Amino acid sequence: MQTTSLKIAFSYDELSELEWIFASVCEILEAKQGKQNEGERGCIRRRLFVLACNGMSDPRILRDHLVRSFSHSPMKGHLQ
Repeated sequence: MQTTSLKIAFSYDELSELEWIFASVCEILEAKQGKQNEGERGCIRRRLFVLACNGMSDPRILRDHLVRSFSHSPMKGHLQ
């Protein structure tokens, strides 16, 4: 059985990078779909941290994955 190590702490630099990724995703989605409400932005932020905690660390891959994920399905579906 293979175990996965979850990341549970982030350095200041890592948090700054995650904040930059979050802002980039929101900016790209806003250009495509219009401004997100707080619930939608919360979904994006939660998904970002879930991915980062599970080992996805490349900023470009994180950004692109989130943009594709939230572009291809209605944002409202992520709130359930």
